[in-house]
Amino acid sequence: MSKLAGGIAFALFVHLWWRAGAVAAGPVWLRMDRAPAIVWDLALLGFFFIAHSGFASETFKRRVGLPREAMRRLYLLLTLPVMLLVWALFVPLGQPVIWDARGWLDWPFFALRLVALAGLIWTVRSFSLADFFGEPLPNAAGGSAARLSVAGAFALCRHPLYFFMTLLAAAETYMPLGRALLAGALLVYVAIGSWLEEAKLEREFGPDYAGYRSGTPWLVPTPASIGRALISRRAR
Repeated sequence: MSKLAGGIAFALFVHLWWRAGAVAAGPVWLRMDRAPAIVWDLALLGFFFIAHSGFASETFKRRVGLPREAMRRLYLLLTLPVMLLVWALFVPLGQPVIWDARGWLDWPFFALRLVALAGLIWTVRSFSLADFFGEPLPNAAGGSAARLSVAGAFALCRHPLYFFMTLLAAAETYMPLGRALLAGALLVYVAIGSWLEEAKLEREFGPDYAGYRSGTPWLVPTPASIGRALISRRAR
């Protein structure tokens, strides 16, 4: 059930991206002019990102007090209705068009989107659910977090999930206002979310995370970090 909820939430976001730039003024029960629609859409996206971060926060996990698997299921089940609400109430804005580079760039940008999707899958495979949902390893001293993920996609940059999400949003040859709002909100969330995550990881792992951060780029991979990521991937 939880996997289905997560899949539906992701599908809703993809569909929202697709229809965000539609010419229609919005859902049949919600009609707005451009200016109030911009404020409305940004408020909806802010609500989603705050709820998304809140459900994943250490404070929420401590208050709920569930084991990792139950916490994962609850997280996905809570995220679905929030995403459904945003999807249902988001007002598409097809005008103005921020840029339109359709034509010969379609195929290169399509290839970038495929790379981004493959990178998202790679990141998920490199990710430790035990770390994310706060479950220590059986032998972890004092019940601390299991481990710091530094190999695979996390050797590429400190926030590979955000990087590939941003790449997926940027690899768009047609960018009307509605999609631009989504992309802009995502960039703001990446900046704030990565800062909050790094503060949490520094508290949890101390010098280990400081060393990892000093040798790994924040968001944009470098040739050196790409080489390390590929080596660590082959070594697995």
